[in-house]
Amino acid sequence: MLEPIILGFFEEMYFVIQVFIMISIISFILNHLGKGLLSIILIIVMFYVVFILIPAISIGAFMIYTLLMAGVSTLFVDFFFITAGQPGQQQQQGEERPDVLGTDVKERQKQLQHAHHASHQAIGMLQGLLKRGR
Repeated sequence: MLEPIILGFFEEMYFVIQVFIMISIISFILNHLGKGLLSIILIIVMFYVVFILIPAISIGAFMIYTLLMAGVSTLFVDFFFITAGQPGQQQQQGEERPDVLGTDVKERQKQLQHAHHASHQAIGMLQGLLKRGR
């Protein structure tokens, strides 16, 4: 007695998924190609391929499209590209990086101060030249 109800539910859900797939195909093609003859032909071809030639692909295509639109691809980008450049757990536990030394930091600070002083001197010279030119 319960089997027809369960099977009917799955058939209805399959129909609902196909409706969502049709709407997704239409919106995707219209957003990328506009409202023209080419887009209408492409929509018809996609319907034929997804629903008549290979109907089993429709659910898989819809799930992949939905996951991509939901932002799952950003998780992959974050995981593979952003976290790949971060230091390992050993360095995060307090181990100093060997390429940064105190003398390097002092040398960089001296170079920055020298560049700052030189830029002030250049500005002063330019202001003096502009005052003479009046």
